[in-house]
Amino acid sequence: MNFLKKLFGAGAGAETQSVILLRQVPIRYDEPARSWLGGLPRLPEDVAWPRSEAGAPLQFVAQVCCANLPKGMWGGIGPRDGWLLLFVDCYSLHDILRNGRVQVLHVLKLGPEREPPEDMGTCRNAMLDHIDYSLPVVRPGIPKMWRRWPVDVIVQDVPEPFEYDGEMILAPNPVDPAALYDAPAADPERGLSLTEAEGARPLTWRGVLYLLDQIAHGLGRQASSQSYKVKSLEVADTTLPDRFPAGWVALALDQRKVELARYAKPLPEWESRAEALRNQGDTPVEALRKLEYSIKERKRDLKGQAETIALLEAYDAADADAAFSRDVVRAEHSYFAWIQAMQQLVAEVRAEVQRKDLDQVLTEAEWMPIRDRLTASTSVTWYLQDERHLALRIRHGLLPEASNPMDMALREDVLDLYTRDAAARAALPQTLLDELEPQARRIGFRNIPHRMGGPRDMVQDSEVQDDWMLLFQIFSDDPMGWRWADVGGLFVFLPVDDLKAGRFDAVEAWVEGG
Repeated sequence: MNFLKKLFGAGAGAETQSVILLRQVPIRYDEPARSWLGGLPRLPEDVAWPRSEAGAPLQFVAQVCCANLPKGMWGGIGPRDGWLLLFVDCYSLHDILRNGRVQVLHVLKLGPEREPPEDMGTCRNAMLDHIDYSLPVVRPGIPKMWRRWPVDVIVQDVPEPFEYDGEMILAPNPVDPAALYDAPAADPERGLSLTEAEGARPLTWRGVLYLLDQIAHGLGRQASSQSYKVKSLEVADTTLPDRFPAGWVALALDQRKVELARYAKPLPEWESRAEALRNQGDTPVEALRKLEYSIKERKRDLKGQAETIALLEAYDAADADAAFSRDVVRAEHSYFAWIQAMQQLVAEVRAEVQRKDLDQVLTEAEWMPIRDRLTASTSVTWYLQDERHLALRIRHGLLPEASNPMDMALREDVLDLYTRDAAARAALPQTLLDELEPQARRIGFRNIPHRMGGPRDMVQDSEVQDDWMLLFQIFSDDPMGWRWADVGGLFVFLPVDDLKAGRFDAVEAWVEGG
C-alpha cells in the first residue's frame, strides 16, 4: 500500500510515468544512437570498467540517455542529464545478485567506446546457444559482447491502481508491439528461427564458427552419453533386455508399417491445401510457409520409417531377434567411434576458419566445400524403448535436415549483419529480412518490455520494498541473445534516498523465471 501511495500520492492519485526501451526495427543508421542495448559502453576515460567484489569484469547491458526520461518518472527525482549504464555478471545469474554482480553507473558525458577487459569471458551467446555459461571462458572468434542495438525511449503513463476486495491493486500495463512499431510483430511465444528459409546456411565466416561451436557442443554431450552406453554393453552374446517379448523384431516390423500408414494419411490433404494457397491471389504467406515446412518434415519422417521397415524385413525370421541384437551392439560401438572422428574433424575445420576474415560475407562457392566435409560421413544407432516403440533406426549426421546448430548459426549471423551497419544489412537477402523483422519486433516473453521506472511487470510475486525505485527491468529477448532465468527478467532497484542523492552503488537486483 505504501508503495502505491509513493507512486501516486495519498490524495488525488497523481499520474506517474515509466519508459519502455524499444529496440529500433529497422535500425536508423542515419542518426547517432542516444541510448542502446549491448555492444560497447561509451565511458569517460577516468571511469573504470566495473568489476564484482570477486574481481570479475561485468558484462555491459545498456546505456540510456537521461535527458529522454520524463519528468513524471521516479516521482520527479533521479538524473535527467548524462547517461545511466547497466553492467551484470552473466556467469553468476543466481536469484539474488549481490556482491557487486550488478552495477549501475551514472556518467555526465560520453567517452569513446570502451573495449572489454582482456580477462572478461565470452558472454555473447552464453545465454541462448546452450553452451555452458557457468565458467567465464573465452571462445576464440566469438565476440565477447552482445550485439549493439539502438533503442527508442518510449514514455508510458502508468495506469492508476484500483480497489478490489478492500485492497489497492496495480492495474495491468499492457504493451502492444504492433502498435508501438506500427508494423506486424510475430507471436512472442515462438522462438526466433530462420532455418525454414530455403537454402539456409551461414552468411559469414563467423557464422561458420557459430555453427561449428554448436556442433562441437552437441558432439561432446553425445560422446559422454555414448561412452557410458558402450561400457555398459556386454561384448559377447549380448541380447536385448528381458522386457522385449520373443518375436519382438516381427512385432516391431508390424508396428512400423502401421506407423507408416498413419503418418502418410494426411499428406495428400496437406499438399492439396498448399497448392490451393499458392493459387490464391492474396496468399497468406505465413500459413503457406508453415504448411510447406510440415509437409517437408512429414516426408522426412516417412523416409526414415520406410528405411527402418526395409532393414527389419531383411532379417531371417528364424534368427531375427538374436541377429538384430548383435547388430545393435555393433552399431553402438561404431557410433561412438564416429562421434570421436567427427570431434576431430570439427576441430580441424574450426582452426581453418579462424584464419579467415570472420566478418567477410561467405560465398556459396566457399560454403559448399565446408558443407561437403561436414556431411560426408554419417552413422546410425537404434532407438529401443519399450513394447510400444520396439525399433526405430536413427541416422546421425553433423548437418541433419532438422538442424538446431544451423538454426543458431543462421539466427546469430543474420542478427549480426542486421545490427552492424546499413551496408551489412543491405547484404541480407530480402527473403530473410522479411522473415526476420516481424520476429525482431517481438517484445520479450508475454510482451513484457525492457523498462525503467514505474512498478515492475510481474513475473513472480517477489517482495519489493516500499522505498525502492525500479531502475531497470531487462527481459528475456531472443534478438539480443538474453535469457534471464530462462524466459524471465532481470530487475534492478535502488532505494529512493540514494536515487535522490545520485548514489548508485547500493542497487538491489535479482532474476525471476517466467
